Amino acid sequence: MIKWTYSLKNKLTASFALVALCLLVLLSTYLDRNHTDKVKSAISTLYQDRIMVQGFILDMTSDLYQIREIILTSKASEKVTFQKSQNLIEDINRLKELYLKTEFTQLETLKFDEFLAIMDDYQTKSLPSAIQQLQLTENGIKVLKELSAIQLNESQNIVEKAETLYQNGRILTNFSIGIIVIILILLQGLVIASKPAIPKKRTNPNLN
Repeated sequence: MIKWTYSLKNKLTASFALVALCLLVLLSTYLDRNHTDKVKSAISTLYQDRIMVQGFILDMTSDLYQIREIILTSKASEKVTFQKSQNLIEDINRLKELYLKTEFTQLETLKFDEFLAIMDDYQTKSLPSAIQQLQLTENGIKVLKELSAIQLNESQNIVEKAETLYQNGRILTNFSIGIIVIILILLQGLVIASKPAIPKKRTNPNLN
């Protein structure tokens, strides 16, 4: 009766251990996939909303520097100078539309609205003077530099977040592996304990 009870207890313990092992494996798989998806999302955000945007900012800055160069070196009338800048303005407008399709932070929204207002002033004036054109160009370059600094800061934050997610994933994986090893050792101990002891053979003294 005692052996039967002990055997039943071992079987129940083994069953619970197996169920726990299966659940732990499933949980570990889910957590690992979840962390992988978050890291992928962070990398995607870094590329689409920061690295690409930094490229847009650099291109718009280059356009504004070229406009400033036209204003400073042109000996033609203000009308001609303004017309020479139109192709560059059109390129800035194209880049603005691409920029608007990305995700913005609160500070980035404020700065980009400021940049849009500057460019609107540049284009809505019927014929801004050379001084006005130059001032608006300088203001635009200044705001773009601030936007560029925001991109660098946000990129660093995303990289740090991805690194944290990766480290947390490693910790959880190592913890899960440790628990799995413990459960396997427990199961091995139960299997060994459940094996019947082999009785020693008695030797017949009359044979000696």
